[in-house]
Amino acid sequence: MNRILVAASLDGHATLRRLMREANADFVTSVAGGVEALLHNRYAQIVVDVQFAQSRALEFARYAEQEQPDAQVLCINVAGWSGEERRRVADRRQQHRILAARDRRRNALNLQHPGR
Repeated sequence: MNRILVAASLDGHATLRRLMREANADFVTSVAGGVEALLHNRYAQIVVDVQFAQSRALEFARYAEQEQPDAQVLCINVAGWSGEERRRVADRRQQHRILAARDRRRNALNLQHPGR
């Protein structure tokens, strides 16, 4: 079976590991780990998450192509959104939850004291 190097962001690591559980794959989450893997192993394919190593994915992909020109290099976007975008969406959801909880408390207080 051909060996695969998977260079994944922390966000994409679990997803890729789950998707590739049957593959003969080595997983790295840092440039140093990726460089070491390339120096010690031969790979048929190298999969690089575009969010890998704080967006140093393309730099790493170019390096991988130079180190192992026979390997097929594929760049993918596993997480879909950047970490910053995800944080903003989560912050908006949390703000919405806080406001909804505040409104529920106000409504509950108004029901307890209808004369107010």
